[in-house]
Amino acid sequence: MTMLYILMAFLTAGVCIKLVHVLAHERGSPRAGREDRFLAAVVVLVLPAAALALYLLLGRPDMRGQQAIFDVTSELSMRQAALLARRPMSVLLEKNPDDIGAHLALAEINRRIARYDEEVKFLSRAVALAQATEDPFLRHYAVTLGQAKIRENGGVVSDDALAVFAFVRGIYPQEPLSRHYEALALAQRGDPAAALALWQQLLSEGPARAYWKDMVRKEMNTARNALRKAQAEKPSSTRENSE
Repeated sequence: MTMLYILMAFLTAGVCIKLVHVLAHERGSPRAGREDRFLAAVVVLVLPAAALALYLLLGRPDMRGQQAIFDVTSELSMRQAALLARRPMSVLLEKNPDDIGAHLALAEINRRIARYDEEVKFLSRAVALAQATEDPFLRHYAVTLGQAKIRENGGVVSDDALAVFAFVRGIYPQEPLSRHYEALALAQRGDPAAALALWQQLLSEGPARAYWKDMVRKEMNTARNALRKAQAEKPSSTRENSE
C-alpha cells in the first residue's frame, strides 16, 4: 500500500504539471498566473493528503499494494453486479409474485451483499411457493433457508433454523446438511460430545468425497478442541472445590 500511495502522489504531480501548462498556454503566457499557481498548490497538497488519509483509514500494511487494489476492485465489482441484478429480478416479481426463480435470485443477491434478513425473506417465500406447488426441489430450498437463518443469527444455529431443518428431515430423513447443523447446534449449546457422535455417524455415510464432509470435519475439529479444553479445566476446578 505504501507503493500505491507513492504512485498516487506521482500521478497527482503529473496532472498538476499538465494542468498548469495548459492554463498558461491558453492565457498566452509562458508562466502560469497567480491563480494557476494557487490551483496547482492546492491540488498538490490536498490530493496526496487525501490519499494518505485513505491509506491510514483503509490501508493494509500486511498486504502488497497490487493485491489490495485487486481485492477492493473485486469487492466493488461484485457489489455493483448485485445491485444491477436486483432491479430486473424485482421487475419479474412485479409481473409474477409467485416466480420461485426470481425469489431465489433475489435471495442470492442479498446474500452476496450481506443483507441476510432480506435473504431470509425471499427464501421463506420461495419455500412456501415450492411447498404449495409440490416442487421437487423443495428440500434444497429449505436447507438453503436454514443456512440463511444461521447467517442472519451471526453463525449460531437458532431455534428457527432448527425448525427448518426438522421440516427438511420430515421430507428426507437422511438429509446430510440438516443433520450436520443439528449436530452443530448441540456443540454450540455446550454438548460437543453428543455433536461429535452425530458427526461421526454422518461421516460414515454417503460418498467419500461429498462436499459437505469437509464442513463436518472442520466443525469436528473445533468441537474436539472445546472438549479437550473442558477436560483440562475440570481437574483444577475440582481441586478448588475440595479446598
